[in-house]
Amino acid sequence: MRGSYAYDKRLHPAEGPGIAGFIVVSGRVRADNRPENPSADKVVAYYGASDAARLDDVSPTSHVASDSVPTFVAWAEYENPLLDMHCAELVFRLSQAKKRSPPVCWLAGHNHTSTIGHIGTSDEALGRAILEVIADPR
Repeated sequence: MRGSYAYDKRLHPAEGPGIAGFIVVSGRVRADNRPENPSADKVVAYYGASDAARLDDVSPTSHVASDSVPTFVAWAEYENPLLDMHCAELVFRLSQAKKRSPPVCWLAGHNHTSTIGHIGTSDEALGRAILEVIADPR
């Protein structure tokens, strides 16, 4: 989970994360092994843990703070199980910490694969939103 690095200060060098911002598209920003998570076995294997406390500790959403890097979050209407909830949780936690919502793009009519796959097509919603946040990361 690249989001772990973006938010977890324990992983940063002394001078900070060294990134200007973070773009999350359909991200699994919550480590969990819930039965409805089709990637639960992979999450457990990746982190080498299955207990809820350890998984919470490595979840990017658990480390959001007021000084977290500017973040853009996008997800699809027809998302893989739990990813929409994970992305919404990240938006909520960022909003709480920063006292304003981060830029968000909800992709109506898209699924997990078509979110990125449609960049460069006539549907410019995500590509345009990403370019806007790069120009003004807030």
